[in-house]
This record gives sequence, structure tokens and C-alpha cells, in this order.
Amino acid sequence: LAQDLLSPPARAMEAKSTADLQAAIDAGKTVALFWAQWHPGAAAIAKSDLLSLLAADHEKIKFLKVDGDELPELVTKWDVPQVPTAVLFANGAKVDTLVGVTNAQLVAREE
Repeated sequence: LAQDLLSPPARAMEAKSTADLQAAIDAGKTVALFWAQWHPGAAAIAKSDLLSLLAADHEKIKFLKVDGDELPELVTKWDVPQVPTAVLFANGAKVDTLVGVTNAQLVAREE
């Protein structure tokens, strides 16, 4: 119990490089939210606490935010057609894509 109180809560991470996303994918199940500052809906999801709340509820899944304008090579690599899009990875491979994802869809998909 004391360890639980001292452990930092799980939270969504911001991918700052291609290596950040690849490390998460290699480590296990990962949800990458592709977003952009200029898109109000995508920015609202990325800036909310939703991904951190999901991370806290699903500690074995990594949740990352990927700014598509900052990392356009990842948009191309993972064939992201628009923002917001959530790309789900398992066993090192892309297993699903949720294009135009909403908060409700993210919550429902993770349950």
C-alpha cells in the first residue's frame, strides 16, 4: 500500500521523436493519439486528462500523444489520414486505426 502511494500515477506521454513511439511499440500494447494544435477537436483530446486517466486504468498499455505537425514522418509511416486518429499497436505491429476518434470512442475501445 505504501508503495502504491509513492508510485507516480500512470500518465500519457508525449512522443518527442520517432524513437519514443518505437520504444513504446516495442515494449508492448500501445495507443498513439495523433493530433495537431490547429485542429480544435484533436487538440482538446490531447490536452485533456483522458489519456492519462486511461493510462491509470490500463497500466499495461502505453498511451502516447503524437503531434503530427512536429513528427510528420510518423504520420506517413503509420498512414494517418487525419487528426485526431488513434493507432493501436500490439506485438510490435499496428492492429487498428480509429480515424476521427472522439473521447467516447477512446474510452469505449479501451474497455
